[in-house]
Amino acid sequence: MHTSASYPVSVTIHGEQGTGKKTLVSALHKHVYIRDQDNAAFLFKAQLANESTKNLASVSFVLVDAAHPKQISNEVMSLARESSALTCILLTKPDLISAEGSNDYFSYLYQMHRLPSEFDCDCFAINITSDKGICQVMHYAANSVAPLPKPLSWKAFLQRSCSSCLDFIATLFSLPTDRPPIDIDAELAAVQTQDDVDRLQDDTRTIAWNDDLKHRLRINPSWGTPGVHRITPSLVVKETGSFERATMEYVRKHTTILIPNLYHSHLGSLLMDFVDGEMLYECWDRQTWFMQFRIACTLRTYINQLRTLKRPNVGHVEDGYVNGIFFSEGDYGPFESISSFRRFCTRVAYLGWEILARRALSSYEPQEPLPNKNFDWSPTFVHGDLNMTNIILDKRGRLWLIDWGNAGFYPPCIESLAMRHSNEMILQDTVPSSWSRYRQFIAGATSEDEEKFWDNVYLGFIHRFAGVSFR
Repeated sequence: MHTSASYPVSVTIHGEQGTGKKTLVSALHKHVYIRDQDNAAFLFKAQLANESTKNLASVSFVLVDAAHPKQISNEVMSLARESSALTCILLTKPDLISAEGSNDYFSYLYQMHRLPSEFDCDCFAINITSDKGICQVMHYAANSVAPLPKPLSWKAFLQRSCSSCLDFIATLFSLPTDRPPIDIDAELAAVQTQDDVDRLQDDTRTIAWNDDLKHRLRINPSWGTPGVHRITPSLVVKETGSFERATMEYVRKHTTILIPNLYHSHLGSLLMDFVDGEMLYECWDRQTWFMQFRIACTLRTYINQLRTLKRPNVGHVEDGYVNGIFFSEGDYGPFESISSFRRFCTRVAYLGWEILARRALSSYEPQEPLPNKNFDWSPTFVHGDLNMTNIILDKRGRLWLIDWGNAGFYPPCIESLAMRHSNEMILQDTVPSSWSRYRQFIAGATSEDEEKFWDNVYLGFIHRFAGVSFR
């Protein structure tokens, strides 16, 4: 058979006794693997790891007995990482696991998702006594040495072309974004210290506005005051962390999105402009179909601007922590890489899936497939909470975005999925269908795999990680 290229692949094998190390070395050593996609040849050199192993290997495999898993020692993992640039955990002997649905079965699946998150490396299960299992190992190692180029997709090309056409239409019909001139020097002079803020929050006019806001939001009066207070005719103050100020300043610097101006960075609270208008939650149904379309077009242009903002890792602008709707309002991270974030989320998604799988077993219903993590994880900037209460249409017909507490760098699907979550779970009894239909136009289409994955993440955090925070 003609091969297009030839590559040497060196492998070191680590693990406890009884995990199949010698069997795997024998199966790999001096074996030539031909990759089907391009006929490239890979000549394997495999050896058992020891203290004198040099840092020359292509891949280190750490073997764990799936039927009787033991904790991987830090010494073993350190040696594996020192002996190669890439480390992967292999769960061997999965054929010895008890029947599907047993406690041992769920324990095995949990290990499959815990180990990658804990050690920040790939992990998969193989039967090293079968040709199929050995081919899996060689295919993984070959792709790490010489990755295959991503194939061109006509579907992706057509999707991009369609999206560009919709972007053009959105730009034509979007609302103006000019800012009105304001003069609030006198009001700012009255708010110099946090004591001034606290005093103004106790003013009868502020209390009356808070009560009116709770009524507009249909908040139970006994639930206390909302997190935002109108302390002067032109200023509101919000109780939040410094990360939201950093986020809003970042968005103001890099986009033309209408967001409130910020003042007095020395204050413990967030002091900003009061936007004189109505939340979409209040006024959407009173708009004409054409005005509703223009609002959706404006939001699409806003989201497109945010998606031009990228960085390598996920999280807040200021500190890299992640939070938001799907994280049960906790703070997690910061994560060293997008792959470590993906592995962490996959572990939590499994926990959510396991809850549903056990319920299905108890009621003799079919189980859903395991969560599929194979979608775009490249971090782009998202608002993270585009529900109808966080979008204000002012009296001049301009559209403002408020509440940037969940914003940061996340996989692009998060924007649309957060809207879906608000529309279908949080505000499902009050959100009009005419608004819900615009979700994919505004924030992009989401696949069934993405929706199920993040639904499982949400469920996993609520039931297994509730109250846990890394901050």
